[in-house]
Amino acid sequence: MTRPLSYTDTGPSSEQSLGTLIFVHGFPDGPELWQQTIAAMNALGYRTVNIALPGYGPQHGHDVPQSFDKLSARLLVTIEQANAWGHTLIAHDWGAVLAYLMLQKRPD
Repeated sequence: MTRPLSYTDTGPSSEQSLGTLIFVHGFPDGPELWQQTIAAMNALGYRTVNIALPGYGPQHGHDVPQSFDKLSARLLVTIEQANAWGHTLIAHDWGAVLAYLMLQKRPD
């Protein structure tokens, strides 16, 4: 079974939000890259899901990086677990590569 990546879910609940924004950082950044953007989006009324890629960023180096195929599968599982599938995905740098690979598996 594919295990999800770690993530933080902030802002109003899905039912009370303007929508859900999913953030995926790149390399060598970590999820901290999105802190100011997430604070601003939460203040506007958006729910945010900030995904931490393993081995990326100074505080997230405990999980060994994996192949792009495995990471894209874990990204998919994470978005599904966060009940965020079908919402807006914002990805940067290598996070965008993973998002692209994930969307090839699930274009819906």
